[in-house]
Amino acid sequence: MKSSEPGAGLRLTRKEAQLLAVLRQNPGRCLSRKYLLKVVWGYDGGAVSRTVDAHIWKLRSKLEPGQRACIQTLFRDGYCWQPNAGAADRSDYCGVPPSI
Repeated sequence: MKSSEPGAGLRLTRKEAQLLAVLRQNPGRCLSRKYLLKVVWGYDGGAVSRTVDAHIWKLRSKLEPGQRACIQTLFRDGYCWQPNAGAADRSDYCGVPPSI
């Protein structure tokens, strides 16, 4: 039986699982790449990397289509977990990125 919990029963890497957990713990908040690099990878300072984008791409490829839509890309800002992705427009769920 499949669980409705995103990522349940999937073979995720440790970083993919951590990334999914951080996104899900902050529903409706825009999480910047810089913030995700610090929280998930432990990078500090001015790290510039496409690591987050690559891991988001891999994570989406492993999720079911309805769950993929929950990870919203906010151009030049970061990513947002939106459980009801089809029900809201950006202004309803894109908050201020958490401070570092």
